[in-house]
Amino acid sequence: MRKSFVVLILIIINLVMFNFSGYCANQDESAGSPGEVSPEVAKMLSAGWEAFTKNDFKPAIEQFEKVNALGENSMAYFGLGSVYLAQGDVAKAQAAFTKSIKLDFANTGSYDGLGSCYRKTGDLKKAEEYYKKAIMINEKNPWAHFHLGELYSKSGNKENALEQAEILADLDKDFEAKLRRQIATDNPLIP
Repeated sequence: MRKSFVVLILIIINLVMFNFSGYCANQDESAGSPGEVSPEVAKMLSAGWEAFTKNDFKPAIEQFEKVNALGENSMAYFGLGSVYLAQGDVAKAQAAFTKSIKLDFANTGSYDGLGSCYRKTGDLKKAEEYYKKAIMINEKNPWAHFHLGELYSKSGNKENALEQAEILADLDKDFEAKLRRQIATDNPLIP
């Protein structure tokens, strides 16, 4: 159980860093664009993610809330959702991810986060739906493919899990290897 929790935390940390770095790299520098953030907001978001990666959740929450106090921000809500999910507060995580999507429908990390929330509550159909939405928006998001493959694997759907592993082979070899290990663990007797 402890090993699964550590793996989940590492996955969430990587998801957060992947989405935040992509978010920062894709900022439009023209004045007034919806994705534009001030240097002050970028600094607070970065501080929030840094605290999160250290499992220092209280300062992470404080930083993300400071951003939202200046003006609601999709990535700040994504950060809050990630923190709440890591803490096991699924209801708060769902609310934050949902708010993030309302502010930016293309925030694939929040769809992936909602998928993980629904998976934790046992609603595997909803989890699959949200992982697929994340992939529909960004088919190169390795986390969404990984989580969908993991969901299929744990459900005994080895064929679809292997399909996700094949997709990951082109996107990220590390993710592919992790998913293949998970499939082998979940399905030891299935050829």
